Amino acid sequence: MKVLILSSSTGGGHNAAALALKAQLDFMQIPTLFLDILKFAPADTSSVISKLYSKTTVKTPALFGLLYKAGGLISTPKFKSIIYGANTLYTKKLITYLIQEKIDTVICTHLFSAQAITYITHHTDLPIKTYAVATDYTCIPFWEDCEMDAFFIPHEELLQEFKNHGVKACTLVPIGIPVHPDFLKPRSQQAAKANLELDPHKPLISIMCGSMGFGPIKPLIIHLTKNLKNVNFFIVCGHNDQLYTELNHLGNHIYVKKFIDYSPLLMKASDILLTKPGGLTSTEAVVSLTPLVHLTPIPGCETCNKAFFTKHLLSLDGDTPDKALTACKRLLEDPAFLNQMLKAQARTLNHKATSDICDYILMHS
Repeated sequence: MKVLILSSSTGGGHNAAALALKAQLDFMQIPTLFLDILKFAPADTSSVISKLYSKTTVKTPALFGLLYKAGGLISTPKFKSIIYGANTLYTKKLITYLIQEKIDTVICTHLFSAQAITYITHHTDLPIKTYAVATDYTCIPFWEDCEMDAFFIPHEELLQEFKNHGVKACTLVPIGIPVHPDFLKPRSQQAAKANLELDPHKPLISIMCGSMGFGPIKPLIIHLTKNLKNVNFFIVCGHNDQLYTELNHLGNHIYVKKFIDYSPLLMKASDILLTKPGGLTSTEAVVSLTPLVHLTPIPGCETCNKAFFTKHLLSLDGDTPDKALTACKRLLEDPAFLNQMLKAQARTLNHKATSDICDYILMHS
């Protein structure tokens, strides 16, 4: 068995899911490769699309929301989409790679790769098993283009939605979203704070702005720090250099980073995590049993993610500075309510989705 995991760098969640699965498969000693699907497209395609996605979501989120809505309106199982057509254009290179590397199993954590692999299985007789992983709590437009041996979705509550969009019911497997095994490692909150060189006796509110640094974070921080005393703040800005510069000198109790490679440690240390409702980061928080407040979503699938999480009390709504402050105060001051959220986080999502997905794939190889 040799596995190829294909993702794309439009948002960090798809790559995070891919790397989570690779870590588990590596642990299981299964040969596994991980690539950006657009590596097979013309040069610079991946960086161009990634930059376009970043600019659209950060600078003009309303436009992104309209495009997402338009995609939903034209999405249909009756015929393949124009996006599917675009992702067939580089499949010749991908076929050559699959043959050269003797790949027999392909896992797709992004729509683009699932579309390309669907085309290959329709037009060649390559003996490969194919799997798709949904990383949002909704069926995004054009998933119905993809025909896979199994389609891993986040929750059984979404089964009917995926069926309604034309994804074959017999392929749907509601296991959950994979997160890196490090999020399951037992750590005490005090030890995690000590590892970050933070005062273990002070509440820690962490803010993750996504890989693109989305949202009006500076007004939020000013509002929270003005009204919450004796609290440390840890902010991860992503690619947003302007935001990093603006926040870096606000106070000695505010710790600002562009990127970190210790998210599991930070979540264990956090008394509250504030983040936009990306499917991956939100799931990582739940698996870590980290009290969660959702900030303003990027219109589209993140709106659906937020609705799912707040419905099940996995998070609180914090899409304005006032709402975020109210949510933080409640989680800091109401132990009974905090315990209620943690119980909901423990029971609602599958915390072993990563290993369960890999076990499923191994069993069906």
